[in-house]
Amino acid sequence: MNYPALFFGAFVVSVLQVVFSSILFGGKIILEVSLVLSIYAAFRFPFRKGVFFSLLLGLFLDSSVGSPTGLSTFTHFLIFLAARFISSQVFKERSLFILIFVMVAAILEGAVVLAFYKLTLGVGSFSYFLTIIPQALIMGLLAPVIFLVLNKLLPDRKEKESDQGETILHVTRL
Repeated sequence: MNYPALFFGAFVVSVLQVVFSSILFGGKIILEVSLVLSIYAAFRFPFRKGVFFSLLLGLFLDSSVGSPTGLSTFTHFLIFLAARFISSQVFKERSLFILIFVMVAAILEGAVVLAFYKLTLGVGSFSYFLTIIPQALIMGLLAPVIFLVLNKLLPDRKEKESDQGETILHVTRL
């Protein structure tokens, strides 16, 4: 897997999602493709590379929107950990599961952001939460398509980390 290209792609996606959301929705709804990529990393990447990837996605998003708090980095990391835990417990290849999981993750991320701004700045209202729902619906509908495209673009192999930390490749055969 070509990780430098993947990280460059993540940077481009993080910047473009902010630009397109500003153009299409006036900045009110942000289609966080980076959140979907963090969930994909939790399902498909080895733990260390997935953590690094999701932290980079959050950092790129924070840098794109000018957020000095690192809130996107924190929420992407938390969602990565939750997705990683859940991925070991359930069958994660089904489109319906991906759709529902991304929708729930988007709603939880929006709730964390809303709670943070309410607690620190005293800013926040229920009307912001009403913009989270359409954002989560759109992201949930796009997530299976994004997963399918990434599965086609990335090689069909599974990587596992052994206890010593080195990566062991298992090539999947039909």
